[in-house]
Amino acid sequence: MTPLLPEETRHERAIRASISIHCPGLSAFQMACRADIAAMRDQAAVAMFRAAAPAAALLGVVARLASTVVYAPAADGELLNIRVALRMTIDAAGALDRASGDGSWHGPL
Repeated sequence: MTPLLPEETRHERAIRASISIHCPGLSAFQMACRADIAAMRDQAAVAMFRAAAPAAALLGVVARLASTVVYAPAADGELLNIRVALRMTIDAAGALDRASGDGSWHGPL
């Protein structure tokens, strides 16, 4: 039987293990949101070194906010709203990078 979800990478397992240690007893939804926010944090931190200066500043904000939110107490709705806001900020950084033409990142993560 084929699994419905793809297997987790070592990085994803490490993120989930870290979250479960620091925030025990999370629901599956909260764990998924927090893991996605942590993945966005890591991707934004890497992309900020390839992006133009204005986009890099936005990506730095995403990385810092995501670092704080991953382990902070938050309700389901708050986590979902934060996740969407971070994704929209990453998309805005990609548009800013494309518009400036200085960076080599050029897009959403």
